[in-house]
Parts: sequence; structure tokens; C-alpha cells
Amino acid sequence: MIECHDYAMIVSHSKSFIFFKPMKVAGSSIEAYLLNFCGEDDILTGSDIEGERENFGYVDRNNTDSRGSPIFHMHTPPCMLYTLTDIDKESFFKLSVVRNPWDTVVSYFWWCFYSPTSSLMSSCNDPSSESAQQFAEISPQADDNTDVLREKFTIFVDSIGHFNAGPRGDEGFHRVLDWLSRTNLEFTTDMDKVLRYERLQNDFDEACDLIKIEHGILPRLKFKQRKSPVHYSEYYDDYSILQVKIAFRDIIAKFGYDF
Repeated sequence: MIECHDYAMIVSHSKSFIFFKPMKVAGSSIEAYLLNFCGEDDILTGSDIEGERENFGYVDRNNTDSRGSPIFHMHTPPCMLYTLTDIDKESFFKLSVVRNPWDTVVSYFWWCFYSPTSSLMSSCNDPSSESAQQFAEISPQADDNTDVLREKFTIFVDSIGHFNAGPRGDEGFHRVLDWLSRTNLEFTTDMDKVLRYERLQNDFDEACDLIKIEHGILPRLKFKQRKSPVHYSEYYDDYSILQVKIAFRDIIAKFGYDF
């Protein structure tokens, strides 16, 4: 079972912007900076990681109902926010992030095994102990050499996950690549600015100008999960390159990414 989610949302009425965060794009770093400029009436879904809540004040705000339950899930995509609320999206500056898909998948590979809030037990819809053990065997290690990482990653690329912790409830079992590409694509549509991970600080500075807040150096969050310095390209063989190319074809075409 895979429950590896990592995104949240800010709706700032005071600064008239909405930040939507896809998977594995340094979005937590952006949120940790933006929350310093949010007002008392703004909506923050916050972080579910204790260290981020304590060190950055990265907590939810105006996001609980009378029963104490969250109003907005931290995974809320744009289309769902607009469907469930009367927010006039044209009155907000809409901001998101995109990252090279081949790099994204490698980052997600590590995150699925080392996220402090995730549970990764099985790669298929047979939740047997044997299946769970098979998946555990592809857990990447800091001392794995490039060949071992590539072998484990190739298996991961074809793995099946149970996605049951998002805003849509139990989405059932999906191939990880297909779910991840479909999910991240939702966060690149109908935005006023999509930051590029590859030039994140520069693009973020431009966004700060557009929403009229001070520039600042983005903090680094969630970087300890990826325990090997091996470049993302070294994880791939011809097969896995093609699988990501197929799964992320819309993002690749839209933003001009290549391997």
C-alpha cells in the first residue's frame, strides 16, 4: 500500500493569491516562506510533519469546521477547490510549480520509502506479507551504487500503489507513474504563473513581485529523504526513460522537458 502524498494549499485573501502545490516540487519551501505574509483570514492547510510545524510555524489556519475536522484537504487540486467553493478564481493570482518529470519520479521514489508520514507496504493489489517483502527489497539505500539504484528504480517504475489518503478518498490501485503524472498535471492548468523547479529561486522572486511581497531566500525542506547524490539520469535505462515519457507526455509537451 502506498500513501505517499506531499502537497498543500494556501488561499490568501489578504494578498489575493492561491498557491497550489503538486508532488515533489519544493512546494513546502515555498509555502514556508509565503505563510509569513498571510493574514488572519487567509486559509492554510498546513503541514502534517511535526518538525515543519514547530520550526516554521507551518500550521493550518481557518481550515477546521465546528467538529474540528479539516475543511480543505491539504491535497486539494484547483478543480476541486473551485467546485466546492464560491471562490472567484479570476480575483486571485494562481501560482504553482513544475519539475522535470524524470527528476520528479526519482524524488518520489525516495519519498515513498522515507517520508515521515507515509506508509509503503506493497507494490501490488495483493496485500500479502510476501508482496510487502518484495517491495521492501527495492527500498533505496544511501550506500547503494548506481547499478543497484537503477535496478530498484526500474522495478518501482512499474509498481502499483493504493492511493487512499487524498481529497477524493479511496482512489483504489493505480500504477504509481500514472497516478503521479495525472495528479501533477492538474496543478499546471489555468495558472497565472507556473514556477520551474530548475530555476526556482529566480521564478519565485518574479512571483513575489507579481503578488507584491518581499523577496527572500527559500528555506530547504524535505531534502533529507533523498539519501544518495547520484544524478537522476543515472537511475534510468531505456525502458524507464520511455515509461516516464509516456506517462508524463502532457507535462513534457506543455513545458518542453527532455531527459
